Amino acid sequence: MNTICPQCGTANAVHHRFCFYCGHALMPASFPSASTPSRTAPWHTSTEAVSKGIGAGWRTAQGLSRQTARALAPLAGAFAALPVSAEQNTRAGSRIRLWEIAVIAALTFVAAVIRTQNLETVPPGIANDEAELALEALRISQGEVWPGAWTGVTLGTPAGLVHLQALLLLFRDASIATARWSAVLPGVALIPVAYLLMRQLFPARTAILTAAFLTFHVWLLVFSRIAFPAMPAVFCFAASIWLLIAGVRSNRWWAAGLGGILFGLGWYTYKSFPLYAVAVWGVLVLFLLLRPETRRREVYWFLGASVAVSAHMVFFYLTSDVIEASLRLYDRTPLSPSALISRAWEVTTYVHAPMPREGNVGTGGIPLLHFSTEVFFWTGLATLLLSVRKRPSQLLLAGWLISLVPAVLTPDAESRRYLLGIFFVLAIAAVGLDTIVSLVHNRWNRYTRALQIPILAGWFGNAVAAVALAAFVLLFAGQQARDYDNWLVESEWALARKEVEAVRFAQSLGAGYEVRLYNDRLPRTNAVVQWFLRDTETTNGSTIFGGSGAIDAETVSGPTVWLLAENYLTLIPQLESTFPEGNLTFENNEQGELLYAAYVLDTS
Repeated sequence: MNTICPQCGTANAVHHRFCFYCGHALMPASFPSASTPSRTAPWHTSTEAVSKGIGAGWRTAQGLSRQTARALAPLAGAFAALPVSAEQNTRAGSRIRLWEIAVIAALTFVAAVIRTQNLETVPPGIANDEAELALEALRISQGEVWPGAWTGVTLGTPAGLVHLQALLLLFRDASIATARWSAVLPGVALIPVAYLLMRQLFPARTAILTAAFLTFHVWLLVFSRIAFPAMPAVFCFAASIWLLIAGVRSNRWWAAGLGGILFGLGWYTYKSFPLYAVAVWGVLVLFLLLRPETRRREVYWFLGASVAVSAHMVFFYLTSDVIEASLRLYDRTPLSPSALISRAWEVTTYVHAPMPREGNVGTGGIPLLHFSTEVFFWTGLATLLLSVRKRPSQLLLAGWLISLVPAVLTPDAESRRYLLGIFFVLAIAAVGLDTIVSLVHNRWNRYTRALQIPILAGWFGNAVAAVALAAFVLLFAGQQARDYDNWLVESEWALARKEVEAVRFAQSLGAGYEVRLYNDRLPRTNAVVQWFLRDTETTNGSTIFGGSGAIDAETVSGPTVWLLAENYLTLIPQLESTFPEGNLTFENNEQGELLYAAYVLDTS
């Protein structure tokens, strides 16, 4: 049995005393309700004064919200078909139907295929950070090191990803594809999780469109195929919030507790996650203080479990100099309020303005959305603002604003630090597209009913809407595929493709060859070469690695291969004159550009 809210008409669970969406009291004054414990007794005078101040601010904000809603009422009337929440939709209810399961299963399958196909060789290179993390995971799996919750590789990062990679390396061969499965698994699982999260708040069509956008978007695809910690962090956030909302709505404390565990584990994935966590905790604590209806057992379970699981990392951040060292390393200085607002607007406009290109993986350089999807985003944002008094709109807007924080505070590598923001951008775009479809569909139904042709107002209209949405999703997928192909070309330098192809060639020769590399491009850690040739004797003759930059013929004592980059091709005549029995090989990429030159000497 449900209780209908007299304020907004939403169906609420019978145990609710306040509306889940607008906060209005559900029980009449004559209804015998349980007494609310006094809020003043446990608090001291100073804390009570602070609480009263916060409450006054909250009531002021509510009053402004109501006045804004009244002022926008004529405009909102034009949007009679705004998407409603899943529970408000009395026809659909919250029950997931068979066709929804089929569509989400198909999208998840497609996501798995495009995220796993040719995982070892596409992208053709690997990032130096990716190789460093994989090497650390390999050392963990072999029992050589145990970093605990934090590892010093890649300038320091939470060790959750390398522990997951080490677990995978126990069951699979030590390849870069195995390491990348640590991003593939959360990247694929994000699709049904995103659907389930949005399905708690919006109708099925909005939830499915969100999952479809996430399946094909270029940066989510990229970071699902590269062993970076950004994708596990996004998955932990989305899955934990879904479990929290589902637990609250179904009165299942264990679901909220499981969400708290996942939220706590997010602290061990990515350095940006604490910014998300602190914001979510702050919002939940504020609501617990100000809104009696939020004082639910499920919320306490979520908070308790997340704090308990993340306690080790919280203590680590508070007692170490990691934050201060990061600020020094990246030359971060506190921003003024006006600079923060300007930076927040800059990050927001990445929807239609090119993101800065990231040197580490080559992402960025294009807007998040093409023009058509961008229109849907701004339409969805307007829709959410017009219905801001409803709980689903508030939650989606809050998630989007929270996701802006890392990119706003730490400019650089926005495609990674804003990856959770891309999740919410696509969800808002799905709301906008559903709004437009609802407007057209409802007008069509009214028109066909006036013509007294029932068949046109029934399955025919639904079928046309479904075909139109499917066509747009396919168009969106094609646009993102083109962006991905362009990224593969742009990322060759960032992902050290030339060096990767060269050492793969040396690896194909067998274990009996000594490898001598001449290249100035790789970072001083040379992790890419170490990953592929970890069991091979390797020296680097370039000057940045301590070499002379010349051929040392006197130390050659067995089969040797010289791998030469473009700036060392002048050494080829000396090799040919010193070792005339050797074989020279050139390798080019798809555009005909030189990848490397290899001079192979087989003394056997």
